[in-house]
Amino acid sequence: MLNHSLLDFNSSSINPGGCPRRYRCVFNGVNMIDYRCQYSNCNYSTFILTNMKNHILTHTGERPFPCPQCDARFARKDTLKKHLVVHLGQHAFVCTVCSKSFTQKRFLKQHEKTHHHE
Repeated sequence: MLNHSLLDFNSSSINPGGCPRRYRCVFNGVNMIDYRCQYSNCNYSTFILTNMKNHILTHTGERPFPCPQCDARFARKDTLKKHLVVHLGQHAFVCTVCSKSFTQKRFLKQHEKTHHHE
């Protein structure tokens, strides 16, 4: 069985201070790694390293993805992509009841739940 080990994380974009104790990886014996956040009073853990990196941004407040159209900044690239639709004016999600259109599926679902009780 493998022992617990610390995973040094020195990426300056995620960890500007260079502290190697932002999260810990724990080997569970089947080659799965449980990444556990090391910030005080945080119990977040995940088996996916990318999820941990995104989670760390909630502690650091870093938003490395700026919108080229406005002053908005985002912690994740996929969130920036969703935001960019606002500037393009594309409303791809249309309500089948009242024909109102939305830029994101979640906005359509919220509309349907609120106005049409679906």
